[in-house]
Amino acid sequence: MLLASNIQRVENPTEELFTEVIELFYELMKDDIPILSLTGGDKLLIRPMTSAIIRACALEGEFYTATDPATGVLTGYAVWMPPGHELFDSEAQRKLGLNDFMKRLSDAGQNFYTDIYLKKFPGFVDKCLESTGRRNSWWLHQIMVRTENQRQGIARTLIDFIKRKAAERHERVALSVTSENTVSTMNPISSDSNPYSVFSCVQAVVYTSLEFTPKGRLELSSPWGDYPLIVFTFDT
Repeated sequence: MLLASNIQRVENPTEELFTEVIELFYELMKDDIPILSLTGGDKLLIRPMTSAIIRACALEGEFYTATDPATGVLTGYAVWMPPGHELFDSEAQRKLGLNDFMKRLSDAGQNFYTDIYLKKFPGFVDKCLESTGRRNSWWLHQIMVRTENQRQGIARTLIDFIKRKAAERHERVALSVTSENTVSTMNPISSDSNPYSVFSCVQAVVYTSLEFTPKGRLELSSPWGDYPLIVFTFDT
């Protein structure tokens, strides 16, 4: 059932709003293997990591919330980096939490982050996106909807807002997903060991319905579990 939502860009988030969206992310993602791999398996670091990402996007990217039209209650949010910027590509962004987060990350977490994730993911994404790369695309970093508000079209509305904005400027929208449930097929760039993949992903079905195209899949292995990274684009 599709319900109306108010979508607004938040240019000066309050600490109360930051806390609310960080808690929403934590409640939805605290058992997620990709998130645990990025925090070295330490759930206590999920909030600091999320805070760093959201604050960086609010500073040099774009931060949107969805609220119930009748009550004003937060139902979801999305954070993006627009063309010309990448997450944590400035010291101003990194000072908002990344530097502290990295100091708290365990040796095993830092090894995964620097020796596996950062060595594989950025190059893989740029290969998938070809000439544009992440820096020249609208890159979706997080989109979350409260459990009780899911399947109401809120995520679609948050994404459509940026799709329209990108279309006016003839810009690309891109993102990656990590969880698997429902089978779809793709014929993309992928890991060297599996150049043509069949992937199964709930998000994949959702993004396909939103006219996104799968561009590639990369398998990542971590001490906390293995998972795919699947890149999608919407070309305007």
